[in-house]
Amino acid sequence: HPGLQPLRDRVSRRPPVGMLKDGVYVYLWGNSSAEDLQLVSEMKAAGIDRGLAVFTGKQPIDRALFDGIKRLGWVPGSYKMPTGSLFKVGRHGWANAILTGRQQADQLLRSANPRGWDRICAKYQLPRWLEKAKRLISSYGTELFYFDTLVVQLAPCLSPSHPSTIEENQQARLELVKETQELGTVVGSGEGVSPTWALPGLDFFE
Repeated sequence: HPGLQPLRDRVSRRPPVGMLKDGVYVYLWGNSSAEDLQLVSEMKAAGIDRGLAVFTGKQPIDRALFDGIKRLGWVPGSYKMPTGSLFKVGRHGWANAILTGRQQADQLLRSANPRGWDRICAKYQLPRWLEKAKRLISSYGTELFYFDTLVVQLAPCLSPSHPSTIEENQQARLELVKETQELGTVVGSGEGVSPTWALPGLDFFE
């Protein structure tokens, strides 16, 4: 892909990316920050020198936890969904139904959750997410973000206040991941696959 950069070039600009080479990738959800830090310490003592520790947001985290993970030589990160899931708008398959003409936009708008459009619209979310990301980095020292579904669940935004085509939504999502990288973080996404258009903005995918 012409937009891809070699790992060494990405590491020179964002050192935490280097942890992807030979590092383990783990999700932690202990009952406390101390419990999670203890587990990483035990993994380090067992010989796992390189790792990326990701937190889903459903468990307590604090700056001391993230700083402790960094002192152990690991990278701390967070699981986020800045563009939500298409289920925020309607039932499974609505995007395909709109794009193929099996459902009319006005019909969907009558039944859809109005706030759902705000969640799935990357053009709307882009400035809001970047402000949130900066706060997370400032508060916790976050070095990695994993965006579940962001590069896979694509659809047009039919919001009357901020409509966008599926192509515009795709471009805004690419801008979101690339601008998050510009904050100095490791960025991943996917949902089992990673489409080629997203590769220039991703360092890994699940």
